[in-house]
Amino acid sequence: MVDAVDSKSTDSNIMWVQVPSPVPLFLCYNIYGGNKMNTFFKNFLIVLFSIIIVCLIFLSYLMWNDKIDFGSKKVVLMYDNTFEETIENIEITTTSLDIKFVESENENTNVKIYEHENSEIEVSVKDKKLVINDEKDRDNVCFFCFGNTKAIISLPKKEYNLMLVSTSGDINSKIDFNKTEIVSTSGNINLHKCIDTDITVTSGDILIEEANNIKINSTSGNINIAKINDSVKIKATSGDIRINRLKLTKDSNIKVTSGSVIIESPSRDIYFNAKATSGDVKIARNNRHAEYELKIRTTSGVILIN
Repeated sequence: MVDAVDSKSTDSNIMWVQVPSPVPLFLCYNIYGGNKMNTFFKNFLIVLFSIIIVCLIFLSYLMWNDKIDFGSKKVVLMYDNTFEETIENIEITTTSLDIKFVESENENTNVKIYEHENSEIEVSVKDKKLVINDEKDRDNVCFFCFGNTKAIISLPKKEYNLMLVSTSGDINSKIDFNKTEIVSTSGNINLHKCIDTDITVTSGDILIEEANNIKINSTSGNINIAKINDSVKIKATSGDIRINRLKLTKDSNIKVTSGSVIIESPSRDIYFNAKATSGDVKIARNNRHAEYELKIRTTSGVILIN
């Protein structure tokens, strides 16, 4: 303990208190004391201690309710099953799986899922629909979970309808899709051929070999499409857009806030209505009497039509 001191023999601005010896004397002086510490730093210490206390209380709550796991978990083959049923529709909801579609060697469908030990996975086939649910409990926190989780889906060669919602993970496909809807928060998307496609991605690059009607809403990431046959509607906040071959049968539009738009080998029956707020616009050939119009707008970036 710190002994009490006669206030007459000390600075009148200092308030001396009895505190346990482990607490630094200067801290007690600064919090309870006088003019040698500015108000800003005192308030900073009070806020800092408050944050620490709140974090400790929250951590205690998680541990008490089994919401936090400090154990070590490795990735293992958690699911492996073959389905003989005919499948036309695919619906996937996942938190962190990488999804890979490959062509099956036979007429059956096989699903392999590599996940952390003791993970809960729901897989079913009903009414020609394959449903995979790997959406983890967002309230649970896992430390020391190692390895990449993934799902490999082998399908007979034909076109499928796909509905996929992913929080984090890459999507790769060598399978053709008829109607495709993908919502991804974070991860790259690589598709082979899709007819009617609607993609919403927050962060990640998009690569598509061939598309007919395609709609993309992207916040951050590059978009590269090898071939478009019908119509395109792209809205991007940040990222470059490149289309290697373009043919339209409907009016279309592309809008980018920050990024360039490059189109190679377009058909001659397209009028390019292109404007850039800050950046060059170069169009090799432009048919003002074309039946279809592609409206292109970019705030910052180059528009190049070859």
